[in-house]
Amino acid sequence: MKFVILACIAAVAFAAPQYSSSEEVEFVPILRDDRVHEEDGTYSLDFEAGNGIRVSQSGSPDGDKDAVIMAGEYSYTAPDGTLIVVKYVADGSTAYY
Repeated sequence: MKFVILACIAAVAFAAPQYSSSEEVEFVPILRDDRVHEEDGTYSLDFEAGNGIRVSQSGSPDGDKDAVIMAGEYSYTAPDGTLIVVKYVADGSTAYY
């Protein structure tokens, strides 16, 4: 029985992800994370990370059958340095990108 338990522990240890000390992991700080969610379902969110990713969105359950109507945008910097900005509106009948 002890051998079976020891074998299981060894199998789990060997199956665990192995990380090399040569791999660098980039730490990206969160600069802003503001979220508001009202009791009536209205919400807003603003997020910004240190690597330039930004998200801003707001919405409310004003659509048919309390579907959430929302609008917002997000942006990031592409690998070639181009700033990408995507704006959207979802109001239950149309969606714009």
